[in-house]
Amino acid sequence: GVYPQARRLTSIPTLGFHMSLAKATIFAFYLPLVASAPTSRFLQASTQSQKDVAEAKPKSARGRVKVVTDMGFDDWGAFAVLHAAGLGPEAALATGGMMEASFAYNFSVLLSSWGLETQVFQGSDSCWSPPCISTSFIEDDWYYRSKELDIFNRSALPERERMSPRISAVSLDTAGFWEAGTCTEKYTLLILSPQADIAKALDSDAAGVAKCIEEVVVSGGFFAGSEEGKAFERGDQTTFANIMGHRLPNFTLSADDHDAELNVVFDAPAAHSVLERFVSLGVTVKFVPIEVESVDRIGKEQVLNSGDNYSIALQSNLSSTRIAQLCDSAKRSQNSSMLGRMACIHKSAGDVATLDMDAIVATYLSNRELFQFRSSFVHVDASSGITNLCVGQLRGCFNTEVATSFNASSWFDAVLRPSVVGA
Repeated sequence: GVYPQARRLTSIPTLGFHMSLAKATIFAFYLPLVASAPTSRFLQASTQSQKDVAEAKPKSARGRVKVVTDMGFDDWGAFAVLHAAGLGPEAALATGGMMEASFAYNFSVLLSSWGLETQVFQGSDSCWSPPCISTSFIEDDWYYRSKELDIFNRSALPERERMSPRISAVSLDTAGFWEAGTCTEKYTLLILSPQADIAKALDSDAAGVAKCIEEVVVSGGFFAGSEEGKAFERGDQTTFANIMGHRLPNFTLSADDHDAELNVVFDAPAAHSVLERFVSLGVTVKFVPIEVESVDRIGKEQVLNSGDNYSIALQSNLSSTRIAQLCDSAKRSQNSSMLGRMACIHKSAGDVATLDMDAIVATYLSNRELFQFRSSFVHVDASSGITNLCVGQLRGCFNTEVATSFNASSWFDAVLRPSVVGA
C-alpha cells in the first residue's frame, strides 16, 4: 500500500449485529456515516444484474483463488481486476495493514455490492513476533484510513446501493479460509498484505496449509539490485517516494532511507518465516516487487517510449490522463462495473491508488503474458525487512520467481479498457 493524506472522519456506526457461534460469523447492519446526505448511504441487499451475476465466479478456468488482503485502495483495484476477468476470489482473509482488520465488514459490503460472491474472513491486527513496529503513522501522518472510509462512504459502491442498508456477513473462523489438509482442490494464494496471519496459520499446520496451495503470489518486496530497482530513483520517482525505510533495532522505521517495502517491513519476521516455510514445503512462490507493480507505471512507460525528459510531474500527469480516459469510458458504458468505478476513484502519485500496485499484481492471474519473471534466490531480512536478490543459493536465500517487468501499456489497451466498456 501507499500513503496519502486526508481529513479525519469518525468510524461508521453499527446499527446492530448477530453472531452465530456455530459458524463464527457476524452479520452486521450499518447506518450511513452522515444521515442527512443521501449520497452517503450504503449497504443494502440488492438485486444483482445478470451481468453482475455472470461476473461473480468464485471458481475459474484457472482454478481456485484465495486472497490475503489489508483492504487498501489498491486491494480494491485488485478485486475489481479479478472480478472483470471472471476470477472473483472465493475467499478473502482481511488482515491488519493499511486498514484495520475490522474494516472486513465494509470490505465485504464493497465486494458483494458489485456482485462478487467472495466469503470474507476477519483476521487480526497483531504482528507475528512481538514487539511490533508502530504503524500509527498510517492514520496519524497519512490519514489513510479516514480517507478510505470517506471514499467508501461517498463513492465506492454502486448508486443502487446507497439508499438502503445492506447486510454484511464476515466469518471469524479463519481455519475455514485455509482448509488445512482438508481441501479437495488446490488454490492459488494471492498475498496483498503483511503476513502475520499467514505465519500464524503455518504455526498451526504448515504441512496442511501448504498441501492445499498450488502457488503463492506475493505483492511486495523491493529489490534494489534488480534492473528496474537500479533505475528507480532517476526514472520512477513517484514510486521511489513511496518506498519505506527499513526497520530499526528500536522497532521504528528509518526516516532517511528508501530501501524497504511496507508489506514486508510491516512484519519482517513473518515475511521471512512465511517464505522459508512455503519454499521448504515445495510450494512455488512468486514475487511481484514494488519496482514492477509500481505507482503510475503507465505514465512511466509513456515517458520512456516518447523519449521526453523524465519528470515526476510528467509521469503523474500522463498516468492521470490515461486513467481519466478509462473513467470517461466507464461513465459512457451502459454496464456499471467495479473496475470502472475504481478508474473513477483513482488518483495518481499514490494518493488513492486503485489501479496501481496490488491491482497490477492481481492481473498476473488473468494475463500472465504481460509479465516477465526470472528464477531468483531471495533473502528477506527478518530484522530490517530489506529484501535482496542473492548470488547463488546462500544461507537464508530461497528459490523463487521474481517479476522483472510488466507491460502497463498493453494492460490499459488490451485488458482494462475492453473490460470497462464491456467489449
